[in-house]
Amino acid sequence: MKKMKRLLIPILAALALPTAVEANWFGKYNSRFDAKEACNKWKEKGDKYSESYIDGYDIKRKNGEIVSARPKDAWREINSRSCRNEESTKQYLGFELKSGEKKLKKYFKY
Repeated sequence: MKKMKRLLIPILAALALPTAVEANWFGKYNSRFDAKEACNKWKEKGDKYSESYIDGYDIKRKNGEIVSARPKDAWREINSRSCRNEESTKQYLGFELKSGEKKLKKYFKY
């Protein structure tokens, strides 16, 4: 019986003390950096698509004079998810773009 009491007290103490892992169970991150990293990982798992846009002009010159100028197309990759820091509430907000609407999807509190 005494052995059980001796084992029970350390087990209860270990369960009662908070740990770093336990802190993340409720969506709390230990630092702003950790919250930002978690949000960025979530962001990278989102959908990606490309869009065309005009990036200035493709200009051809001959003897210093402009011979032709036409709009130059370029492509950029767009992520459907984004992260924004909200200092007042100490959290990163995870937004997702679906069907043309940007909606708040996740909170990363620190």
